[in-house]
Amino acid sequence: MTHEFDSSKCWAQAARLDALGDRVGAASICASFECSGVLECQQYLGWYYFELGDFETSFTWYAKAARVESEETLEDCWRVILRVDAGGEKENAIRMCESEPLSRYIKSQRYLFNEFFARGEMERALHWCLQATSKGAPFDLLCAGIIYRHRDEPFLALEFFQRAVAAGSLRANHLIGDIYAYGLGVPVDVQKAISYYELSASHGFLYGKTRLAHLKRSEGGAWAKFLFFFSRLPALILTLVALRLFKRNDERLADIPIRGTRSIARALPPEC
Repeated sequence: MTHEFDSSKCWAQAARLDALGDRVGAASICASFECSGVLECQQYLGWYYFELGDFETSFTWYAKAARVESEETLEDCWRVILRVDAGGEKENAIRMCESEPLSRYIKSQRYLFNEFFARGEMERALHWCLQATSKGAPFDLLCAGIIYRHRDEPFLALEFFQRAVAAGSLRANHLIGDIYAYGLGVPVDVQKAISYYELSASHGFLYGKTRLAHLKRSEGGAWAKFLFFFSRLPALILTLVALRLFKRNDERLADIPIRGTRSIARALPPEC
């Protein structure tokens, strides 16, 4: 049966049928030539096929609705992608994330970064990480800085770490401290390194505390060495052991080496 409707009344007629329990009829109206371009109808069809477990068709309709790029419509698409990923269909999930307009959505960009990073495809991982940094979130900026540091591009690493600090990242402080302490692409500047380690340590980061203690021990005399070995070092070790036993995912453990983990993998923040 062919339906002919005034497109301005499409959703009202479909919603009426849905309220009567006729979802098939409502979907038929929404999928008709006259109504398939109506936003509410596209969203309804996305929901309808999602409920049927037909995630490919669901995504197709949700993606059409998402052309308006509202948070609601993009989240609808993202919900489908998560179900596809949970079903083990990684390639389909990647394809969906790379399609328009999802490729401009921050959650898709982070998903693609993580997937390509896990596969060792670092160029593609970096590409999507940089796409995500356009939103200015501190952990995306931090991720980019860490990747550039491991690519031995310290100038770019420093740029992104500084941007991360400006955006509110506390962890990036001791990473900047390392750049100045070790002279990575810049002249060694112990005082700058100490100032950044102090900022990190003041927020409880064990790496910042450890590096700060080592630098002050090196800069000080015999008394500084005595304080380090008999006061600061035991306290740091006790804190480290306690956190690893009871709070393994505590952010204060960031950048402390973990045996059996690739250095860049353990360096990336969990949000990345």
